[in-house]
Amino acid sequence: MVNKGSSDKEITINTGGVTLKGDVVDDVRKPIKRLASTTDSILRLFDNVVGLPVDYLSTRLEPFREKYRGI
Repeated sequence: MVNKGSSDKEITINTGGVTLKGDVVDDVRKPIKRLASTTDSILRLFDNVVGLPVDYLSTRLEPFREKYRGI
């Protein structure tokens, strides 16, 4: 039996996780997208903060490695 007011919208997050069905999907979709976008931005910031010094050091250490590789 199908309810006339039912919705086929669904959000599923797995590994034993969350399933949202129906009209609640519209209510939580925007906050979830915002949270995912914010999390992505924060992770990219951390990657840049950590990655830049590592890249710099790696570039500066390469001549040192080359110089002492044959010893």
